[in-house]
Amino acid sequence: MAVGTYALTTLANLKSALGISGSSEDAVLESMVDRATALIESACDRKLKSRTHREWCMPAGERTLTIDHPPISNINTVSYGRQTCM
Repeated sequence: MAVGTYALTTLANLKSALGISGSSEDAVLESMVDRATALIESACDRKLKSRTHREWCMPAGERTLTIDHPPISNINTVSYGRQTCM
């Protein structure tokens, strides 16, 4: 088992901080990194490392669009119906 793709630290960083050199507890430590990442992201109510999201919304004629996963670093497509607008 390895730490998740979006973990906020690595196993090596955690082991260095704790002064652990052996590998007998790696599975437990990896699980702890993943759990800590999930707890921190849950407390912040957002994902902290960059990843791809797809959002579908129905703005109902409003000019302001609220997104679920800020901040946005890149928008690939904005469309209306079945046609691409941008």
